[in-house]
Amino acid sequence: METPKSTVFVSYHGETDFTPENTRYHSAIRYILNMRFVESVREDEGSLFFIPIR
Repeated sequence: METPKSTVFVSYHGETDFTPENTRYHSAIRYILNMRFVESVREDEGSLFFIPIR
């Protein structure tokens, strides 16, 4: 039996200034999303190798 695989790409775009404050916000959001995705997949599937959030 083959393991199902998928790829999801979510992109938000628009005008933003590259300031130290915005960079910190981006890093914090990326960290939180990564934790939530990993937690969700581990609970649903029981195993996980890697989920890249950029």
